[in-house]
Amino acid sequence: MHEAYKAIPVYEKMPLNIESVAVCNYDVYGKKKSEDGKLIAKVLVGTKVGHLFVFKINANVQYARGVESMLERNCRSFSKKPILQLFATNELNLIISLSEGVISIHHLDSFNRITSLAKTKGATYFSADLESQVSSTGAAAHALKLCVAVRRNLQFYFWKNGEFCELHADVQLPEVPKTLAWCRDSICVGLKREYLLVKLNDENPVRDLSPTGKISEPVMSLVHDNMIAVLKDEDTVFVNSNGDVTYKLSFTWSESPIALCSQPPYLLSVMAKYIEVRTMEPRIFIQSIDIQKPKMVKCYQNWVIVASANSIWLLQQLPFSKQLPALLNSREYELALQLAKLSDEESAEEKEKTVQNIEILNAFDKFRQRRFEESLHSFANLSVDPSQVIGLFPDMLPEKQSNKIKYPDPVTRLKGTELEEGLIALSEYLTLKRNEMLKVTTSTVHNLKPIVAKNEVIKSRKSLLQIIDTTLLKCYLKTNNALVGPLLRLPENYCHLEEAERILKKMNKTRELTELYKRKGLHRKALDLLLTQHQEQGITMELVEYLQHLGNNHLELVFHFAEEILESNPRECLKVFTGDTTEVESLPRRQVFDFLDLRAGQLVKPYLVGCVLTCCCQYSVIR
Repeated sequence: MHEAYKAIPVYEKMPLNIESVAVCNYDVYGKKKSEDGKLIAKVLVGTKVGHLFVFKINANVQYARGVESMLERNCRSFSKKPILQLFATNELNLIISLSEGVISIHHLDSFNRITSLAKTKGATYFSADLESQVSSTGAAAHALKLCVAVRRNLQFYFWKNGEFCELHADVQLPEVPKTLAWCRDSICVGLKREYLLVKLNDENPVRDLSPTGKISEPVMSLVHDNMIAVLKDEDTVFVNSNGDVTYKLSFTWSESPIALCSQPPYLLSVMAKYIEVRTMEPRIFIQSIDIQKPKMVKCYQNWVIVASANSIWLLQQLPFSKQLPALLNSREYELALQLAKLSDEESAEEKEKTVQNIEILNAFDKFRQRRFEESLHSFANLSVDPSQVIGLFPDMLPEKQSNKIKYPDPVTRLKGTELEEGLIALSEYLTLKRNEMLKVTTSTVHNLKPIVAKNEVIKSRKSLLQIIDTTLLKCYLKTNNALVGPLLRLPENYCHLEEAERILKKMNKTRELTELYKRKGLHRKALDLLLTQHQEQGITMELVEYLQHLGNNHLELVFHFAEEILESNPRECLKVFTGDTTEVESLPRRQVFDFLDLRAGQLVKPYLVGCVLTCCCQYSVIR
């Protein structure tokens, strides 16, 4: 898909066969950089005749300058037999090796032998695990664990005060293990036909994991702190330290790998003639790197070392700045995000901007894929200007405003079922943003982001709420009419009057339009609508109820529209002045009496009776 690594020869055509490789930082006791800023690695190579070669590699941050490598030392007397395995840690200044059927410990800086573990005589494989923690004061603490396979037994050790001490009682296996790998306090074991997990401190420590399939040798690798990959034919199974499968999707290589290695976010596998690079999330093929007969790979921090029988290569990962354009062009935003977060090429501020830009592109791409809920959830978390999110949907913004908004790519117009699904997700998003805006106590909203840098962001709280409520109204009218009324009845309703009026009239939503006018204080407009309904359909109740809630402040309107009712339904007109509402009780009775006496004398007596009864009820309550 794109070039993530480049193979750089460290040493080609060695005169001796390579049996093992280890890599660590060059400076002993934890220093990672030289004075000129170059990262420096120490690569140890064990050979079939027992010689130990040590290479020093300088990898400059600038990819174009490549790497500088040199053979620093050739220790011919390290062992008399093949060095089958190596592990090196500059933090503790140690080399652990398997040769002559025993585990030996040497100083990393001098290669002087510290000790050999006599109990490991007959060892066939080991796995070492170094855990490092940095305290709040900056002090580093390192814990080194060691598991050794001696015939069918596993032995466990930990490093303390310059020696290995027993960590756990031996665990017996059904056969001699071929490979081991630590995963927290568990050890994954590869047998000829199956994988097992040995969980320390469990009553029954050994449990089955998975068959190996048809592969000739079991292959495994630690992916991260609590995930280990085991190979089953061309597929890979990922489990945690409890033996639970942690990755449910099928993960398949082009062919059965010889070895695996993890350098997040990448997984690398050694094939017969090349190295294959893939990622888990997203699950994609990245690159195939041609290398002559590779047989092993070692990953350590930012180093990936590959070895064949007589050559060594460094797989140098391209800088993030080199990988990003290709990833963005292919819309692999999730992978670009992982790399951006891992990168140390930019300042903290620049890195934050880069990550945020990719996250917005990723949210936009999810919208293009019609993953509406995910997309809008991301936009909400990223504090993107809601008006620019609304603009992704057709006919939600005024055309003039919509035309000003730019997007990373052209937006395909939604139709049919897709549009309905999108509007439902948009309604949820707008409800969330509405609640957020209502909590803002200032007239200006800060920290909103544009979808594209050139877009202008709306900062006015009132304008944003107006856009949100008007769009919510449009969404509900298309997806859920039952929610239109409750929205318009909200105490703080910010719908844009002219736009909402236009839509509701177009859709003949008289009741909802009345609610809109009522909330906006446009009582005459609301009453005109109800009067028309009364005249054309004979529906009087809604007009009466509206008048009953106007009160003394709108007495002129009450009299005007009550007179309209009088002609056709005097009894209903009387209810305007005798209804059981606080507003009716606040009406000045003398003026109401004069109005009825002038317009409808037959209603004066029942009105006065009503007044007397009301006074009697009030007097009774007082007593």
